[in-house]
Amino acid sequence: MAEETTLFQSIDYIVNICENYVTANNLDDCVVYNGPPTGDGAERIQILVAYNDEEGGAAVNGTAGTSDFGVPVEEYDIDCSISISDGDPDLEGKQGEVRALFNSLVGAIRDDKKFGGILGPTGIAEITGFVFSQDHDTDNSYVVAAFSVGVRGATIWNG
Repeated sequence: MAEETTLFQSIDYIVNICENYVTANNLDDCVVYNGPPTGDGAERIQILVAYNDEEGGAAVNGTAGTSDFGVPVEEYDIDCSISISDGDPDLEGKQGEVRALFNSLVGAIRDDKKFGGILGPTGIAEITGFVFSQDHDTDNSYVVAAFSVGVRGATIWNG
């Protein structure tokens, strides 16, 4: 069956980038989720792909249409996040870890803006937005970098 959208391949590609980074860097306390977290919450670091935890928030927003050449074209943003929380009130170490993870994952996405060719000849992926948050109390702290991966001009070639 031919793919009718590049969306799901793009989500899988981002998950793969994240999982490869976690494996290459032996991050045993990190879990990558495609969607909402489903584990027991014991992991220190969570990377969420295609998930938005705001009430009523969509994990992906996009549009589809037809190019001047009659080819289906898509544009969408995939929400992702990196979070660290571990029962330690110290923020500084977590800030550095989130920064390193964010820079590495964003760098990997920017290194392959065509997502291995799945976006077609005119498609491109880029970071289209980000939000950074942090907080702490006497017992815990957390740092979160949420970001959107935007796909623009993705074409679907079925023939």
